[in-house]
Amino acid sequence: MQKYRSDIDGLRALAVLPVVLYHAGFEAFSGGFIGVDVFFVISGYLITSILIFEREDGRFSIVEFYERRIRRIFPALFTVIAFCALASPFLLFPNDLKDFGQSVVATTGFSSNFLFWLESGYFDAPAEQKPLLHTWSLAVEEQFYIFFPLLILLVAKFAKRRYLPYFAGTAVLSFAASLYGVAYAPEATFYLLPTRAWELLIGAILACGALPVTSNTAARNLIALAGLLLITYAVFGFSEVTPFPGANALFPCLGTAFIIYAGNTTSAPGSPLPLVNRVMSLQALVFLGLVSYSLYLWHWPLLVFARLFALRQLTVPEAWGVIAASLLLAILSWRYVERPFRGRSTAIARLPLFAGAGSVMAASIAFGLAIHVSGGLPGRVPKDLLEIAKVGSEVSPFYKDCSYITPEEVRAGALCKVGASQAAPPSFVVWGDSHALAAVYGVDQQASREMQSGLFAYYIGCPPLTGVSRLDKSESHWCRDFNDAVMEQVETIETIESVVLVARWALYSEGTGYGYVTGRSYLGDDDSEDDGTADNKPVFRRSLERTIEQLHGLGKRVFILAQVPEVKWLVPEVMSRGVYYDRPIDIRPQFDAYVERQAFATETFNAIAQKFPIEILRPADVLCDRSHCKIAIDGQPLYRDDDHLSSLGSETVSRVFVPVFEDRAETSRSN
Repeated sequence: MQKYRSDIDGLRALAVLPVVLYHAGFEAFSGGFIGVDVFFVISGYLITSILIFEREDGRFSIVEFYERRIRRIFPALFTVIAFCALASPFLLFPNDLKDFGQSVVATTGFSSNFLFWLESGYFDAPAEQKPLLHTWSLAVEEQFYIFFPLLILLVAKFAKRRYLPYFAGTAVLSFAASLYGVAYAPEATFYLLPTRAWELLIGAILACGALPVTSNTAARNLIALAGLLLITYAVFGFSEVTPFPGANALFPCLGTAFIIYAGNTTSAPGSPLPLVNRVMSLQALVFLGLVSYSLYLWHWPLLVFARLFALRQLTVPEAWGVIAASLLLAILSWRYVERPFRGRSTAIARLPLFAGAGSVMAASIAFGLAIHVSGGLPGRVPKDLLEIAKVGSEVSPFYKDCSYITPEEVRAGALCKVGASQAAPPSFVVWGDSHALAAVYGVDQQASREMQSGLFAYYIGCPPLTGVSRLDKSESHWCRDFNDAVMEQVETIETIESVVLVARWALYSEGTGYGYVTGRSYLGDDDSEDDGTADNKPVFRRSLERTIEQLHGLGKRVFILAQVPEVKWLVPEVMSRGVYYDRPIDIRPQFDAYVERQAFATETFNAIAQKFPIEILRPADVLCDRSHCKIAIDGQPLYRDDDHLSSLGSETVSRVFVPVFEDRAETSRSN
């Protein structure tokens, strides 16, 4: 077993600092999330070193292994959970507190990565409102250590201790899954063990002596420097739009492995450490590495609660203040919570430890379930504010029957009906993504007033563009198949005269989210020169023109609903909190920022309008003046989140749809 290496504790500091600074909002550290990957490699290396040594020494014990994990993980983790449980009722509104209760249960069971993966859908709350979001990485690690000791035992018994082929083979499979998943199932790939295991296994491969240790000082210096440069490049060169993990995770993972490898002096005990490793061994970095686990646990909930209380992003001095508080709590936590449970001097024996761990887990689960079942203790908040906040969980009346319709069902005539129920056959189609779902209530109201009926076709995350796939979705072909089926129905149903295209156009044309929405949308079509991930704009322009050309060829009138203004905050949440704290703030979007965000989409609409007779419907004409755009009327939210209209918002902009019905309405009245 290798002796204690202070440079690895310093490397932990190099892992935690970028994570903290990235989460605190410092743009320079745009790739700071890779610190988690550095932790994974370090963990895989250290724990594999211990397990193999104990197995070779004939004293390996599964019970003792899990005892060490409990001593290492439980004390600080459940202290932070307890703190969050005390603070959350004062800062979280009922819906969020209800979700927090669920996350307490998942974190206690080391399954929060599954929960946050399942919650990473289109309509879910932003990360800034989830105090335990960062525990996903602990869940991945602990799930790995359920299976990994068993693998070591099996290899030692049946494969004559040839660890490398099994570690390497498993790592290759996991890495291949990560390469595939980062393009086709990015959320699952980010959160789940099968696509992250290879990162821990890189450390394991290093620990089992896969590479002979070199005594060449110059070579070790170069290797360590290369490792530091790889990590540094990832920290400052990556961002939220970088496909990750996949191949890009090789930068921090190999960088970490290089530094660990270069600092191994077992074959040359007297040779000097490489310069990078000596820097990592500096006392300040080593100490920060020692408290890194507690710092990782504390910093995120403190940032979440600070932002919730401020009702905005933190200023630079405020962010530094939260970091300082996190570090102080981390030091106290390390000294008075972590250390008493660890080391030979601990007075806490195995049986009391296991009994205490079981009791704490049971209490934590009971608390989380109670909060969740109660609906987040709604009695804490005045009813009028609950009504405002409740808009955030509003469900469109068209959601239940109109969602997740398959292409086969579309072709079978399963599209939803909107407008006047006793009217003539459908004369129009509203076609789009979730923004169409948000807008269709207003279309329904306006069509009913005009005594007309139509059809509604939408799929979440699918722009109404024929021949296009969403390459960042697990079923990349699904959008193409669905939209092809809709186009067939538009052609087949002869009574349809008008088609209204509705979507979050900027998301698809720019490829990027807005505000708290991270990640990218990747569009691809048959004319793409690559996989579509380089630039959405050419694909967006030609596919929209192709779609409109097809509709024009079918003799249909085409309307495009320009995108509603996006807000950087969850509107009902911020409005209700502002009144609750008696600190209302102005989160109205600036009109100039809206115009800038929509610039390419607007340019595309105008260019196509020069070729085909289309009409642009502009909700900004109703919602905006030349300064700002409205988010509420008479204190009631016009949005259900940051970019989808509420029912009130949809009804408010319904008059922009009047041109869709004008010609038919005049014909109907003349008859």
